[in-house]
Formats: sequence, structure tokens, C-alpha cells
Amino acid sequence: MSQRQLLILGRVLGWLIFSGVIFQALNPVLKWINRKFMAKRPKEDKVRTRYQSFLRTYLKIHPYTGIATVAIMLVHLFIQSRIYGFFLSGVIAGTSLLVIGGFGLYGHFVKKKKPGTWLKLHRWLTILLLAAVAFHVVTAKLRF
Repeated sequence: MSQRQLLILGRVLGWLIFSGVIFQALNPVLKWINRKFMAKRPKEDKVRTRYQSFLRTYLKIHPYTGIATVAIMLVHLFIQSRIYGFFLSGVIAGTSLLVIGGFGLYGHFVKKKKPGTWLKLHRWLTILLLAAVAFHVVTAKLRF
């Protein structure tokens, strides 16, 4: 693969990671919409049944899309570090993603989705991850 092709692949993977992080971060928003609006609609309402069906599917795939996002991030890191070296903003965003993924795996497989401190950290760190990813996308110029 040529340097140019690796550059393009690295950028595409970066945008896939960005999309994955946004998709993952929608979890509390979608649940809030369900509690605030959908649960108040009649049970036979088509909008409610379709939304809740969508939400069930989303919640089933949430852990696996998170794993895929982390895997893509690792490939992105490998490619981009070969071309540009390490970016401080990318290391911060990537480390945040790994930590959040670790809490998610712990909660999903060890705690069997039982709420606890791990879930609070998983949620709050997601807000920091969104800021770190936005900062990385905008700046990506600080190397170390």
C-alpha cells in the first residue's frame, strides 16, 4: 500500500471512529427520549412501538459497536503514527476511548450490566471523550 493510500485510509478510519463515538454517545439521549416522550404515548401507537423496537436493537448492538470503534482506533493509531508520529490530542482521545471501553467491557461481561460506579464513570468519561475527540479533529497538530 502506498503512502498516499495509507494517508487516505487513516483519515477514513478517523472519521469512522468519530462516527462510532457519536453513535455510542447517543445512548443516554435515546433513553431520555424514550422516557420523556415515547413512554407517555399509547402502547398501540406505531411511533412508540417502532421507536422502542429501534431502541432495543440499538441497546443490543451498543457493546459491539463500542468494541468495533476501539478496534478501528487501534488500526488508525498504527497507520497515522507511521506517517505522522504521535499527536498528543490523539493519544488523549485514544486513551479515553480505551478507558471507556474497558469500563464498558467490565460492566457488560463482569457485572452483567448491574449499575454501579463503573457505569457512572463510563457515562461521565464519555462526555470528556467527546471533547477530546473534537479537540483532536480540530487541532491534531501537537506532537510529542
